[in-house]
Amino acid sequence: MIAYNLVQGKTEDIPELFTFYKTYPETSTDCLSWVINLLKAADEENLLINLLGDIDLQVYYSPKLIGSYEFVAPILAQPYGQHLKKDYP
Repeated sequence: MIAYNLVQGKTEDIPELFTFYKTYPETSTDCLSWVINLLKAADEENLLINLLGDIDLQVYYSPKLIGSYEFVAPILAQPYGQHLKKDYP
């Protein structure tokens, strides 16, 4: 449904589909990873922040997840990216 809504341009309907991931962040992490990569590819930063903003620490510090730091990277990139020079070589 998330991919379908992205293709249809109905991004306003996507946040309600994040409920499962926000309720059970350590469940279906393969699917969560797929959704994160999809949102990155679609350049949907606001949706990434919406999805990961509530669960980033739970996912990052979970002993059940390997490589969970990749889930937190978009959250860290947003505040740090605002301070970078755009055309710096």
